[in-house]
Amino acid sequence: MFKFLRKYSVWILSFGGTLLLIAFVAPDVIQRFAQEAGTSGTIQARVGNGETVGYKEWQKNQVEAQIIDDFFSNTITVDSPSHWFLLTREADIAGLTPPIQIPNDPNSIAQVNTIARQSGASGQTVLETFAHLQGVQRLMSMYRNAGKFSDRRLQKAADD
Repeated sequence: MFKFLRKYSVWILSFGGTLLLIAFVAPDVIQRFAQEAGTSGTIQARVGNGETVGYKEWQKNQVEAQIIDDFFSNTITVDSPSHWFLLTREADIAGLTPPIQIPNDPNSIAQVNTIARQSGASGQTVLETFAHLQGVQRLMSMYRNAGKFSDRRLQKAADD
């Protein structure tokens, strides 16, 4: 055993030193890799007819819900990320969510950059949040302005 250690001591020290260097210099990278390895491919929720929501989609949804809560709480009240997910899903299914629009004027660009910087999200995520917010607002206005039916009138309309 001692003969082995003496013979390969340089290799053992260089290998061990490299591992220690990596562990001390880049602990955040190691943690992120470990976290992503444990969560990649996991199902976070099931909605509708067996539709699954993956980890990355759920994380994106949580970031959007946080942006809405932080910057647009006077426009819309979101109870939880689950609530925001269901609202955006219904708006997407109804075709009410507009395509992402890249702003042209300097004020809008500055607003997107400010929100992205303060929330820690990317500019693309902020633009997607704007689009989802517009879709949800359209959905809510359609719901508010829809005709009111009694049970009897609703059954009659369904039979016709």
